[in-house]
Amino acid sequence: MACSTACASRTAQRIGGDEFIVLLPSIEDVGDALRVAEKIHRALAQPFHVDGGSDLDISSCIGVAVYPDNGENELELMRNADHCMYEAKLHGRNRIQLFAAL
Repeated sequence: MACSTACASRTAQRIGGDEFIVLLPSIEDVGDALRVAEKIHRALAQPFHVDGGSDLDISSCIGVAVYPDNGENELELMRNADHCMYEAKLHGRNRIQLFAAL
């Protein structure tokens, strides 16, 4: 699935344990962020082949928060995306959860 040129440049970083953050520095709308999240989700769902002929099945819970609607700075965005990730885990795992203000 192609993403608009506005979100073509992205950075991924491990932030601890099994948690990663993906920064999309310039997106046109929340749909761009959700398309990237879905692309990551599908990629992680592919079987992971290891030596010895075994396959590992990996699932993912992804929280999405978008500036400025879901946070005015990096700390708020990370906190809100982290909250969404845990909501995804609580509601069945292996899913993408978009931040929604209460």
